[in-house]
Amino acid sequence: MSIRNLFVLITALGFISPTALAQDPLTQGEVVSGTSTSSSQKIQFGRDAITDMKETADYVNGLLVAAQPEQDAVKIQCLNKKLSAVRALVQVSESALASMQEALAVGDDARADYEFRKIGVAKNKAVQFRGEADACVGEEGKAETQESAQYEGAELSETIADGNAGIGIDPPGVSPFE
Repeated sequence: MSIRNLFVLITALGFISPTALAQDPLTQGEVVSGTSTSSSQKIQFGRDAITDMKETADYVNGLLVAAQPEQDAVKIQCLNKKLSAVRALVQVSESALASMQEALAVGDDARADYEFRKIGVAKNKAVQFRGEADACVGEEGKAETQESAQYEGAELSETIADGNAGIGIDPPGVSPFE
């Protein structure tokens, strides 16, 4: 792995937020096993994933362009970070696809599976960054994707216990400092 690719990967990982956002209902997560996938399927998955990530970058760029006339510095900075992260993931994935193709050509299945998984992780992170970019825009930008549930029916007469059911014994001490 070259220094440039390593730098791009580290930069992309630096933008990862610890907050998990709900996945957009239009996107479906894919779990693909590298060991049961043929070489042509791996290459096609890589190409499709890169195309999806480029579309995500275009989408986030569109949000950024739409946010610029508002001159909201926080929103623009947030969208810039997400766009940079998605673009870095595209670069990492393009490099991984090339490495995967080389590994498949010489019969190095372990390396090909590694690059295949790297593309899959990058694709999932791009989906996450798209959700985070939508969150940057706020409620006014994506109000149509928010849903709520209404319950219509008989009232429940049972009360929900607060969790203190009175088991009768204290749990064992788990702290090494006791």
